[in-house]
Amino acid sequence: MAWSKIFKEYGICAKCGKRMAEPNKALCFECSEMEMVYQKRYLSKMTDEEKEIFEDKSRAMAKTRYHRLKNSGICVSCGRRKALNGNVFCLDCKVRKKKKRMENHSIERYERPEYGLCFICGRPVYENHRTCKDCYEKRKSQAALNFKKSRVG
Repeated sequence: MAWSKIFKEYGICAKCGKRMAEPNKALCFECSEMEMVYQKRYLSKMTDEEKEIFEDKSRAMAKTRYHRLKNSGICVSCGRRKALNGNVFCLDCKVRKKKKRMENHSIERYERPEYGLCFICGRPVYENHRTCKDCYEKRKSQAALNFKKSRVG
């Protein structure tokens, strides 16, 4: 058995083996932060074509995982517990998602612009737009990508 599996079994960070892993995770906070920095650096060095290929592979793997877990009756979010009957989430994940959704939707989505909030995520809007800066950039890049795909096909 590999050390990382033994560490995960006992709740120790699978990467450094020195600190306790975060709850329901395999890595400690420090190692997961370093992993995130590494991932961003790795992605920043890629060309647009390489990023698109990487994202397509990631989407395909996620879709495969989702269907595998769903067909076997396991929660598609955590991948550990049995899903509720007629649902794809376990009770814990369903409660967590509902709680998060309720926090984000204290003001109805259509009312958010009246309060100066992004109509997508609820954060303050960017200059004279209906969205925050992050959502604006995401929508702008997605629109460019959709236009490019429509011109190719």
